[in-house]
Amino acid sequence: MPSKKLPFSVGNQITADYKIQNTGTVPRVKRLLALACHYDKILAENPNVSQKKLASLLPITRVRLTQILNLNFLSNHIKNEIMDMPNTFKGKDRISTKIVVKISQELDWNVQNEMWEKLSEQS
Repeated sequence: MPSKKLPFSVGNQITADYKIQNTGTVPRVKRLLALACHYDKILAENPNVSQKKLASLLPITRVRLTQILNLNFLSNHIKNEIMDMPNTFKGKDRISTKIVVKISQELDWNVQNEMWEKLSEQS
């Protein structure tokens, strides 16, 4: 049976017509905050799963899991601002994860917000 020819060329012409948009990369702190919420949900829904067991199932240490989960202690204002952060198109992320982890160690939300405002002014 003879093969039919397509009425158009399949090849470089198709890819040349469509330009790939650079959407940038999601800031690391934003991804970690999403993971913190996800891991917290897993622990809440499965009372028989401890942090130790969850860390053993993931490719991270217990210490790193604790650091990630501690991001849940950030004030709601800071969480919202992190989740509203734009993607990074060039260079490093605007906010360092190390600094946000340090802010999350402060239990008073008012102090956290002050630390966040100072950080936002610097960047």
